[in-house]
Amino acid sequence: TSKGKRVIFTVHRGNLMDQTAGTFTEFGIPHGFIAAGTRYEDQHQVAVASIATLTRRLAVIPAPDLLVIDEAHLALAATWAKVINFYRERGTKILGFTAAPRGRAGRPLSDLFASLVLGPSPRWLIDNGFLSDYRAFAPSEVDLSGVKMKLGDYDHAALEAAVNNPSLTGDVARHYMKLANGTRAIAYCVSIRHSENVAAHFNEQGIPAAHIDGTTPKEEQRRIIRAFADGEIMVLCNVDLLTTGFDLSAQAGREVPVETIIGLRPTASLALHLQMLGRGLRRKPNPATFLDHA
Repeated sequence: TSKGKRVIFTVHRGNLMDQTAGTFTEFGIPHGFIAAGTRYEDQHQVAVASIATLTRRLAVIPAPDLLVIDEAHLALAATWAKVINFYRERGTKILGFTAAPRGRAGRPLSDLFASLVLGPSPRWLIDNGFLSDYRAFAPSEVDLSGVKMKLGDYDHAALEAAVNNPSLTGDVARHYMKLANGTRAIAYCVSIRHSENVAAHFNEQGIPAAHIDGTTPKEEQRRIIRAFADGEIMVLCNVDLLTTGFDLSAQAGREVPVETIIGLRPTASLALHLQMLGRGLRRKPNPATFLDHA
């Protein structure tokens, strides 16, 4: 921006827009928004954009000098590729960030990006104090013998049937109390019904828990996340929401690390697996605990 260049920073979820805007404000970067219900104002050098809205407004928003793609491992989806190719043809430079540089369903990111710039490994970041160390447990194993693959990952309906059962759910709460009791935990589930059942079981055991997913109203999402940050909720169960880009401390406006990750969602995607585990690696005094039931 000091060179007078224009930048659009794109995200794929509404809650990540608020999170990004908060970080920009913290660093003194003035910015506008490209999102549903907002009018684009081109006096802003920097805009935080919802990819869904940006796709619909390509004809009216001038090409930026730099387009930043957050969570670039998602960029192979048709919506992202449309935006990237549209602006690239108009001279925009494209920069993607991701902690898991692998495309879904086997497609390489080289379909869109010319080169890969490797940052330090997670192990180096842990050893040098930038990320939390961790201890990992695999207390139980899901029988996936009858679950077929679909689009590069496990078939969703069959996967839910395999994991959403009382014995596994009971095992999850039991091991949390044994290995991570009193810590703030995020549980990754397969479906809304699965997530709700896990939350209900934790509550039955006297451990405050809540369910959240992409259909939860935005204000209710904020209320639940605040309660989780404040320790009123100890286990936050979710479906495909608190993975890519979720930063509890940024959402809470203060340092609140996630201490435990409960994995209940088997996946064949290394990128998704790393994204789930990564939510627990924010720096903190004690190692994170990974309870991997998947």
